[in-house]
Amino acid sequence: MFAALLCVRQFRRVPNFHQRIPQYRSVRSPKLLPRELEESRPRHIQRVHRHHHRYPTRGAEENVYVPFLGEVQLPTLPTIQLPKIEIPKIEIPKVTLPSLPSIQLPTLPSIQLPTVPSIQLPTIPGLPTIAPAAAAPDVTPAATGIVNDDQMRRMGWTNYNLADLNNCLNRFSINTPPRIRHFISQCSHESGNGRWTREIADGSAYNGRYDLGNTQPGDGPRFKGAGYLQLTGRNNYQAFANYMNDQNIMQGVNYVADKYPWTCSGFWWMRNGMNALCDNGASCNEVTRRVNGGYNGLADRRAKYQLACTIF
Repeated sequence: MFAALLCVRQFRRVPNFHQRIPQYRSVRSPKLLPRELEESRPRHIQRVHRHHHRYPTRGAEENVYVPFLGEVQLPTLPTIQLPKIEIPKIEIPKVTLPSLPSIQLPTLPSIQLPTVPSIQLPTIPGLPTIAPAAAAPDVTPAATGIVNDDQMRRMGWTNYNLADLNNCLNRFSINTPPRIRHFISQCSHESGNGRWTREIADGSAYNGRYDLGNTQPGDGPRFKGAGYLQLTGRNNYQAFANYMNDQNIMQGVNYVADKYPWTCSGFWWMRNGMNALCDNGASCNEVTRRVNGGYNGLADRRAKYQLACTIF
């Protein structure tokens, strides 16, 4: 029966056509059995049902016999160990440059200029004698006294360094009456007429004040107000240390208050453009706002400024 099935030709009717067309049939494939019968046949001769297009081309209805080969065991390939390649290290010799001999420049002999003899002019009878001009004084910051002790005592100062004050006034050009009045009156209020060179409060309120540069723990007490104008904050201390070329200033308030009470005050005054503000006719309120950031102690500042206007 199996041999008879192989000889049966399969003819498929093409939809919408009333006659068989030879190119739409297969003479090589036997007639398909129903799926139930097909599955009951031995597995090695079962035919695979392939999906056909609606209009298959010639030979598209061929069936493929797939023999069952069972499980295939692939041979295990041996592991190939690649040899290790040792790359030799190349030692680059050190090149030592020869030392150049030092060149000794010849010492030039000193040139002695001849001494010009003084010329004695003849005395003309009847003309008055002209005395020689006096030598100009040596003008240095320490020798130029812009303010004196009497003026500072009238302002209420008793314990201070007058020479250090005058050095500060000269160094930072606080040398006109409006500048001196505002500077001395603000320092008088901030320091209690020179009684305090460091802020009375412990400075913990300045912790975390990033506008002052206090970014590290303990910066508030360490960099609290120092000097007669109360220099405050890490940023101001660092700028003052760079200006004075003295990094010991970053030790904190005690070092600055003991060594630079006037100088740190004048530095802040210069750095914040206070001289230009005074030259433009600023009032005590405007100067207080710039120094204090507000108007703390404004009445006392005004009283000291009015007193300074009568002294300087």
